[in-house]
Amino acid sequence: MTMSRKKLINLSLLFVLLLIIAVVALQLLSKNTNPIDKNTISEIQSAPAVITVDERHELGIGDDVQLEVINRNSNGRITTYRLIK
Repeated sequence: MTMSRKKLINLSLLFVLLLIIAVVALQLLSKNTNPIDKNTISEIQSAPAVITVDERHELGIGDDVQLEVINRNSNGRITTYRLIK
C-alpha cells in the first residue's frame, strides 16, 4: 500500500506543526512553573566589619576614627576600608 505524495506531505506538515506546538507549550509551562517572585528575595544585611585595635596600630590609625573594612586580601590583611561618620 503506497501513500500518495500529497498525503505524505500533509502528514509531514502535521507532524512538524505538532512538534512546534509541543515546544511552545513546554516553553510556556516552564515559565509558569518556575516564577521568580521579587518580593520573596531578600537582601542579606551583614554587619560592617570594623578594624581591630591591632590593625589600627599597624596602619597608624587613631582609636577615635571609626572605619569599616570593605575588602581583605587572601592573607586576611585589609586592602580597602571606609570612614564611618
